[in-house]
Amino acid sequence: MKNEKDDLIYDDDEAVKFIFNSLPEHLQKKYTIDDVDYFLDILYEYYEKNGLLDEESEEEVELDEDEMLAYVCKCIKKDKECTLNPDDMPYFLDGEFKYCESIGIIND
Repeated sequence: MKNEKDDLIYDDDEAVKFIFNSLPEHLQKKYTIDDVDYFLDILYEYYEKNGLLDEESEEEVELDEDEMLAYVCKCIKKDKECTLNPDDMPYFLDGEFKYCESIGIIND
């Protein structure tokens, strides 16, 4: 039997586009789609390390936005070739949350 959770589909390409389009115009001029994709790679790494990608789990989880942001910024600072600015990451994170809300994965 299919449940509501089965209908929730996180599409990486759609998420990247959604996040990029949610950025303020000055950041859309500063960054590329590839930059957003790199941000998502880091965020997925965070989700994986914290057990948040378990599709079998029915349990609701609390997301710690400050912890997520700190993790992303730490990874960006470690990557000497990364062009992302940690000060801009709250906009990226907000875009990802809005994407998740738009497809019903998280409720605010």
